[in-house]
Amino acid sequence: EQKMAPSPRRTHSPDVEKETVATSVMLATEGTGEGRTAHGFGVVLGNAKKILADERPSPDEFGVAVCRYGKFRRDLDRRNMELYIKDCTGPGKRAFCSLCAEDGFVIVDETTGQVVCGGFFVGDVRAGCGSGGARTTAASAMATQADGCWVIMASESVCGSVRAPPPPGAAFKVFDRTSAVRKLRIVDAAAATADATSEAPDLDERVQQLVQREIAERDRQRAELVQRYHDCSFRPWLRDLYDNVVTKLDLE
Repeated sequence: EQKMAPSPRRTHSPDVEKETVATSVMLATEGTGEGRTAHGFGVVLGNAKKILADERPSPDEFGVAVCRYGKFRRDLDRRNMELYIKDCTGPGKRAFCSLCAEDGFVIVDETTGQVVCGGFFVGDVRAGCGSGGARTTAASAMATQADGCWVIMASESVCGSVRAPPPPGAAFKVFDRTSAVRKLRIVDAAAATADATSEAPDLDERVQQLVQREIAERDRQRAELVQRYHDCSFRPWLRDLYDNVVTKLDLE
């Protein structure tokens, strides 16, 4: 089946994007509160009015509202609240984490940074990348709709908590108005966030923990390869193979 062409590009606020990345780092490294690890999450930056256009009312307060590009849970509608992404690492943290603890995407207006709803499910996923899980497919499809959206997502396997940091090499998936994925390592995003935030000593500490964890994992992999290298010394072709792998590991 032929994939749909990407929607025209839009320009979102760079500040809103940075604040969304910072909030995503918080969720991936701290969890959703009380030591709980996030079970995966996704945040969509786009034209909120367009995404939720043609909304059809649900029969009850806790029903599902259907709109142009999908559906969302009525009880997770936050349009009447003054909740903005820039506050979600501070006073709005609990409210935002409660949205991310539920299934579905969180929708954030790309211009104002207002968090408008959670529990959003993409209606048409035919334009998705076609690989990965359901969340990846939905995220890549949403990026090409509503005049184009910027989407960041994390699977459950890359999320950690205060007690258990994300695994080495853990990365967000980012879709910038296209179904093509770009990976953003959590440790790199955390470092960039810490550099841009002058009053974040706890974030600096988490960055150091992530870096040290990745260094330790790299050292472990290299030691294991060196051991295998010595174990297969009687097989020259295997030694050449491990030479190449160890060299590549050192270069990275």
